[in-house]
Amino acid sequence: MASLLLAYAPGAPPPPGAGPAAPFTPIADTPDLLTYLQRAGMSGVGQRVRATGLALRSEALGEREFALLRYSIAHCVADARPLALLVVSWGDPVAVDQWVEVEGVLGVREREGNGLVSIVAERVRPIAEPQNPYLSSSF
Repeated sequence: MASLLLAYAPGAPPPPGAGPAAPFTPIADTPDLLTYLQRAGMSGVGQRVRATGLALRSEALGEREFALLRYSIAHCVADARPLALLVVSWGDPVAVDQWVEVEGVLGVREREGNGLVSIVAERVRPIAEPQNPYLSSSF
């Protein structure tokens, strides 16, 4: 599971006191978030975001952490690749294999020398599986 988590590209974090890079469009779901991360990288830490995905747990994650999983496809489901974001949630535990919407702030968590993209959740709510649960391969 830990190897699926999205990490920031190597580099220095933004200077203290610098606000997050402004998004070009509101970050209303996972595709918007991934587009923003491609442009902003670590300078996006502190940005308010919303993302949806399938909640997964692993022994490699902390007690208050879960992975938000989506699959990216290029042509068809047969070429789907998993992509996961780390979520840190202080609320009630989330059911495994439940689709959820997460609202929170972008953060970074260090694991094995990598700065993992994380969402510090302010709200996590169960949702129905999206009509199209897959992401396009542009990520």
